[in-house]
Amino acid sequence: MSYPEDLRYTKQHEWVSLQGITALVGLTEFAVQRLGDDISFIDLQQAEVGTTFAIGDKLCAVESVMSAIDLHAPMSGVLNKINETVIEHPGEINKNMYEAWIVELQVADPDELKDLLTADQYEAYIKELSAP
Repeated sequence: MSYPEDLRYTKQHEWVSLQGITALVGLTEFAVQRLGDDISFIDLQQAEVGTTFAIGDKLCAVESVMSAIDLHAPMSGVLNKINETVIEHPGEINKNMYEAWIVELQVADPDELKDLLTADQYEAYIKELSAP
């Protein structure tokens, strides 16, 4: 599995790309593999543009034929944008999970990024999960 060095990660298997106060959020390769090869639906539920989220709040559910996983807010902020292309074609996440962001947040505090995992830290965390 690969975890790009320029992203940050959560233990709930989200990735974050922060540019100023704008954060793109998606699912890591680990999460996508757990979902399987057929991601078929993204349930936005209460996620609407303009909604404020705290760290850990549920943004949406990503579903496949095999499983489902929740996407949580990795940083606090306001939902700026939903990637409509990915909502309409959720299988794009299977093709390139690090390009297929799901939501864009305007973050309240960019310093929260330092509380997220680096690629090396996330990879070590995944190894811990996989250990017998």
